[in-house]
Amino acid sequence: MSHMQTELSIQELDKAMKATSDKNMYKRYQAVRLHFDGLMNIDIANIIQVHPQTVGIYIRKYKEQGLSALTPAPKPGASPKLSGSLSIVGVSILPYAEIEQYYFMNSCYVCIYK
Repeated sequence: MSHMQTELSIQELDKAMKATSDKNMYKRYQAVRLHFDGLMNIDIANIIQVHPQTVGIYIRKYKEQGLSALTPAPKPGASPKLSGSLSIVGVSILPYAEIEQYYFMNSCYVCIYK
């Protein structure tokens, strides 16, 4: 990669880092950015708290396909759906009188309404 290409890549990454509010995307951009600063993968991994091999994957994807390659692919499978009167909501925002029963499952409150 030429010096001019490296400078353009650094500018592109800086812009992407400022524009994102997704902390995982920020880490991906930061990993590649730190690589262009000359840090080793092990050092980058310690900074962003991921495995060094993951850093290498981010860098390789960026070099092969550019910034868009850092966006993770959608996870396979259908979205979980609830049927009937079940819904996952925070209990504190519901009127208790309307709740017949609730329990905690998979880090969420599941409520059954009257």
